Amino acid sequence: MAGKYNINPTPPFVPGFEVAGSIAAVGGAVSSSEWAVGRRVVCMPGWGGYAQYVCAKASTLVAIPPGVDFVTAAACPVAYTTSHLALKEKVSCMVAVGVRAKVRVRVRVGLG
Repeated sequence: MAGKYNINPTPPFVPGFEVAGSIAAVGGAVSSSEWAVGRRVVCMPGWGGYAQYVCAKASTLVAIPPGVDFVTAAACPVAYTTSHLALKEKVSCMVAVGVRAKVRVRVRVGLG
């Protein structure tokens, strides 16, 4: 670990910011039947994503749609959040300095 994260946890820690997998167990405080054992989910536990098992709050889980593999699902949370925040900050900065411009965003989605 090079210590170049924006937030540097104190070692020792397990890296890994996003995870995707199947629910192995559900805690007693989880009342929703949506989060059953075997359900495919993705979440951002903060740290610990490289561990074999991760504990996560049910409120942080997102169901993985059929046809999406674990690798693709795990790659989405941070990439999406980073892109969203970057676009939001750029537009905010442009407005703050009085730049009047049309901002276009083109998103290419691979189908098939």
